[in-house]
Amino acid sequence: MKTFQLKLGLVITQYEEFHELVAIDNTSLTFEEINTRNKTIITNDDFWIDFASGQVRIADAFSSSKELITHSLQEAIHSKTDLASFPEKYQRDVNRKTLYIAALKKLGISRGQRRYIAAELDRIGRTMGDQKIPKPSTVQRWWHQFEANGGYSYSLLNANSSKRSPNQFSQDSEDFIQAQIDQCYAIRTRPGVASAYRGYLQALKVENIRLEKSGKPLLEKASERTLHLRIQKRPQFELMVDRYGRAHAEAHFRMVQGHLPAQYPLDVVEVDHSPLDLYVLDDENFLPLGRPWITVMKDRYSGVILGFSFSFRKTGIESIFACLKYSITPHDDIHERWPDIQNPWPAFGVGHYYVFDRGTDFTSIELQTAINSLGAHYEYCAVHSPWLKGSIERFFKTLNETLFETLPGKTFSNLKDRGDYDPAKDAVIRVSTLVYLIHKWICDHHNIFPDVRKQAVPIDLWNEGIGIAPPPHPNSMEELSIILGERNTGTLSREGIRYKWITYANEILSNIMDEVGKGTKVDFIVNRENLGFIHVKNPTTGNYEEIPSTRPEYACGLTAYQHQYLRKVNQIDLNSRNAIDTLIETRANTQQVIQGEMTSKRKYNYSQAAKLAGISSDAVIANKPRTISEPFEGQTVEPKEIPSNVLVYPAFSKITKLRWG
Repeated sequence: MKTFQLKLGLVITQYEEFHELVAIDNTSLTFEEINTRNKTIITNDDFWIDFASGQVRIADAFSSSKELITHSLQEAIHSKTDLASFPEKYQRDVNRKTLYIAALKKLGISRGQRRYIAAELDRIGRTMGDQKIPKPSTVQRWWHQFEANGGYSYSLLNANSSKRSPNQFSQDSEDFIQAQIDQCYAIRTRPGVASAYRGYLQALKVENIRLEKSGKPLLEKASERTLHLRIQKRPQFELMVDRYGRAHAEAHFRMVQGHLPAQYPLDVVEVDHSPLDLYVLDDENFLPLGRPWITVMKDRYSGVILGFSFSFRKTGIESIFACLKYSITPHDDIHERWPDIQNPWPAFGVGHYYVFDRGTDFTSIELQTAINSLGAHYEYCAVHSPWLKGSIERFFKTLNETLFETLPGKTFSNLKDRGDYDPAKDAVIRVSTLVYLIHKWICDHHNIFPDVRKQAVPIDLWNEGIGIAPPPHPNSMEELSIILGERNTGTLSREGIRYKWITYANEILSNIMDEVGKGTKVDFIVNRENLGFIHVKNPTTGNYEEIPSTRPEYACGLTAYQHQYLRKVNQIDLNSRNAIDTLIETRANTQQVIQGEMTSKRKYNYSQAAKLAGISSDAVIANKPRTISEPFEGQTVEPKEIPSNVLVYPAFSKITKLRWG
């Protein structure tokens, strides 16, 4: 992902006009229009608000020459910069190359110091668990490509990554191969490839006899080399877990690193999550929802908080991405919402290194690829070494001791400490109030309270540091959403693209199918917080296009978690004809059940209802607070009226058909 820094010479576009940044002070920015040289002064807050809304866009230039700028307007998001759109083996290859470069840079070695590179490669490779240590000249070539392309990880993609081999097998044959890998290779007896292939051939013979008797097409036979290649494409960590056990796999893939020092703001960002020691209430019904889980990102150099996110779902990739997005985007609008917050919160941007522990949600290839796509790097703490990430660990303790200590509803991590105290009965803090309190605590306490170890105020360190090293910001908020979205592959059909019973189609997708043909597989991105649209990658141009759902009355505003819940309730009854109508009915019934349980005297798990409603800090920050009594509030859109004698197909058919009879 391309980033920019707020410094002199930055060129932006607004209402199709080009403006160059010519002056910066503590509160405002001065821009000059390229042609007329008319000056415009705007506040820092207004700039970030307009940038977040898309009114201000970043031109890919730092020059006032119009000839250089006019062809550099921000283009649509291209698939080459989106690492997650490539097969996993190429993602891991890029990841391996960036780890070598990052490790050498951490040691203070430059690209031209070949002798020093050669002396460190073997040690770095062993630490990474790399079986094939590259030569110094190879690493220098990677490094040159990386720097020549502005430090963007996509420049390290293998040349073969753009090639696509034809699909040699039918889907049934491919599924059979994968199933046999599970049964004949990914087992604790650890057979070799040759033995697994013999098992595959025997199973294939039996299956084809069965298919022949039933008059169905036979499965195609794969060679031993093909089976071997399919095994190599499998995630190697999961494969080793199946064959050797989790302890052996974790020991094999362990990457032990020391404490990473920070030289400037956003050089190192620490990430962690924890349950809050506080019971909170529903905003509308004042019912106890339980303890939320919070994810926090903190700048190691200054100690300021960059962003946070909490919800009642246990932590995972969704909570990490939500926190990551909030840490990258500006926080200027919080003073309009809560005027009594006295101090600004200027700390945001893309980090250089992100430091995680070794939880399964932090070690996923999805997170690693997202970090690489941001143009950043990541590191893991050594096992059982929390002191290597002590700053963020101390944050949770400080939060509990200074903010939650005297609040009603405060609980204890240890049941022995709790005694007869029932935090659920004493809880009075609502979700929206907790969001406000955390913001105020960050701005008016944590960021301005002197750090005992550094003997300096965190926000002062941040402001001094960004004067020397301005923080990088994403060129496009839309591109950031693409990087943090859920990856999927679908087939173009007359109905459009189907994702878990929801179909997406419009004229743009129809034109794409006209170009590439019906039945073509395409990649698309799902927004986990709103299934009302997807972003489809055009196979011809590589750009992403926004495609709406054909049933907005169901999909608009619906979260992936809610959709999964409703599908689980009707897992057996759904089919292509009644799926969405059945899910709409289930949604209404679910809401009635929850409302009925709330009025009854029986005990009810309100925490589960909070998960379904999507109650979180992100919903409050987005001005869309949610409540368990209306878990699907604001998600219903009135369907368009259709004459009873007309059956309207999506834009793909481009015709209307009369109903028979």
